[in-house]
Amino acid sequence: KKHGNEWTLGACECLPENTLSVDAIASSIEETFARGMYAKCPTCNSSVQRSDSCTHIQCTARIEGNHCDSWLCYFCEQPIELKPDSIWECEHNKDWRYRKDRCPMYFSLHPLFPESDESPTDEQENDLFHFYKTLRLLKQLKTDFLQRNMETVPRRYSEADWKSHLIEVWDDAMRKNQFIWQDTPFNYFEGLANYPNIETKFECALP
Repeated sequence: KKHGNEWTLGACECLPENTLSVDAIASSIEETFARGMYAKCPTCNSSVQRSDSCTHIQCTARIEGNHCDSWLCYFCEQPIELKPDSIWECEHNKDWRYRKDRCPMYFSLHPLFPESDESPTDEQENDLFHFYKTLRLLKQLKTDFLQRNMETVPRRYSEADWKSHLIEVWDDAMRKNQFIWQDTPFNYFEGLANYPNIETKFECALP
């Protein structure tokens, strides 16, 4: 039964642990959207955002009065070590087109990004990258949500019915966050449904 934004199993007097809060799940989804819009510096844990076309980024956060200055990959958020006398080259990107443990140096070279006669702006590249990164994070959040709540199927529910119920709760929570992307060209419902196909399509790493 649904009471406001709460789903309960059976009678209203059921135990709190048998209650799924759409608002709580929606809050986790909203936090995931926010997390998809930046990278975390692996050295100081500060939030950083990319501003140009390269996936190499230097953290400028101040720690106890000093700049962090660590280099990281905006694609995977791992520290990188540049080759001597170079501000661009590092082993982190070598052979990335067919190795999932390597990252592209430029977003525009990744096959996820559609080819066009006009080169995308840095902002367009960032937006598309953040879209795919957020899809990955949402997929993991949804998987965790389903696995956690499928561990114990309540009485009066078959396993299939309970899973359908959980998916309905998830979809309700997603709809509560539609305001986040309603003015963008991205459809997160459709993107999330298609993400498994994306994962198997490319040999290279995904955002």
